[in-house]
Amino acid sequence: MRAYVRSPNWVPSADAIAELEQVNGQIAALCVAAGSPCAWSIDWYSTTPQTSDFAAWLTLLDADSRRLEHLNRSRDSADRIVASFNLARILALVPRLDSQRQASRFGSQTMARAEQFLRSCDEAAAASIRAAARAFSQEHEASLARCVETERTRWITRPQDRIRLGADGASLYRAAQSELAGAVTNTNEYPLSRLKGEDLLVEMRAAEAYFDAVAAAWTSPQPTAQLAELSQRAERGDFGAWVAAARPDFLGVHAELTHDAARLKVFLNGSAVAQVVHPTDQSR
Repeated sequence: MRAYVRSPNWVPSADAIAELEQVNGQIAALCVAAGSPCAWSIDWYSTTPQTSDFAAWLTLLDADSRRLEHLNRSRDSADRIVASFNLARILALVPRLDSQRQASRFGSQTMARAEQFLRSCDEAAAASIRAAARAFSQEHEASLARCVETERTRWITRPQDRIRLGADGASLYRAAQSELAGAVTNTNEYPLSRLKGEDLLVEMRAAEAYFDAVAAAWTSPQPTAQLAELSQRAERGDFGAWVAAARPDFLGVHAELTHDAARLKVFLNGSAVAQVVHPTDQSR
């Protein structure tokens, strides 16, 4: 289905409509599942959601929403958009930078579809979509407030446990390279790679100061400027070899999330939706 949706103005062809109708039962089940309560395990590290699955589901919901709108089934089309916001909300429940970044992207993708749909839907459909968007926004904001502490555990506490089991600086650096929301610096790899044992644990303890500073900057009136300064200091080695070589990309993720949050705020506070009720609505 991904091949069909090529532009914001995509209109489903006869083949696309037939394909979507063949999986209508699965799509309906997905909408129900997305609206059900979700609680991830407290171990945010072993229960990372498969974001590729979320992306595929969102594409499917987007396409089916367009199919239903094309058939003048406005309320059912709105249900697909609501389910998309619900999927983004489920991912936003995980207070990790990578999950928050992906949830924000999914929310923005859904918002783009919603903005298009809201130009010609009825008031009830618009209300349900905005309620789902608001729920996503609230979960997203709540999880963001916890991200620094989660990443502290992920980048300091857990690596210390691995060091005690024999990991050295080189292996920790290689593991950090796979992090989707990490800032890994090749120029600072060598000092870290030489360290092991107690020397490496000392560097990990020095990194605590970096996370304390990030926690203060994250909620400050000027977070971007402060995070940028901390990033420069980290690069210089002010917080030790581990932070200099590998650390969470707080600055990059924060910049992206700030941009998306501003768009979502405008969406939630948008003007009233024109009431255009389709006379052949078959959704109820």
